[in-house]
Amino acid sequence: MSTRNSERTLVKGAAALLAVVVAGLSWMSWTADARDKPKRSDALSQKMRLKLDASMKVLEGLSVEDADLIREGANEMAEQSQAEFWQVLTDPDYRDFTRDFRSSMRRLKAAAEKGNFDAAALEWIAATKCCLDCHKHVRSTKVDLKK
Repeated sequence: MSTRNSERTLVKGAAALLAVVVAGLSWMSWTADARDKPKRSDALSQKMRLKLDASMKVLEGLSVEDADLIREGANEMAEQSQAEFWQVLTDPDYRDFTRDFRSSMRRLKAAAEKGNFDAAALEWIAATKCCLDCHKHVRSTKVDLKK
C-alpha cells in the first residue's frame, strides 16, 4: 500500500471515528437533557443549537464527500462567529479561540472548494477541537466569575 493510500485511509478512519464519537456524545447529551433538564429556550442556547446544526452539515458533507454541504455548514458557522451573541467573553484567550475558529472555517471551505476531502476532514477535526477547548474555557471562566 502506498504512503498516499495509507494517509488517506488514516484520515478517513479518523473522520469516521470522530463522527461516531460526536454522534454518540450528541445522543447521550440529548437523552440526558430530555430526561434530566427542562428545555432551555434562552436566545444563546437557540443560537448554539443553530451552530450544532451547521456543524452536522459539515460532518454529513465529509461523510458523503459533498463539498457543497461542507461549504454551507462552514459558511453558516463562520457567519455565526461574527454575530453579537458569539461574544460571550472578551478576554485574550477567548479572542484567540474565535480567531482560530474563523481561520479553520476559511481553511475548511477552501479544502471543500478544491474537493480535497482529506484536508477538509483534518481541518474539521481541528475546528472541533477548537470548539471543545473554547467551550471548556468559557465554562471555567464563568465558574471563576461566580466565585
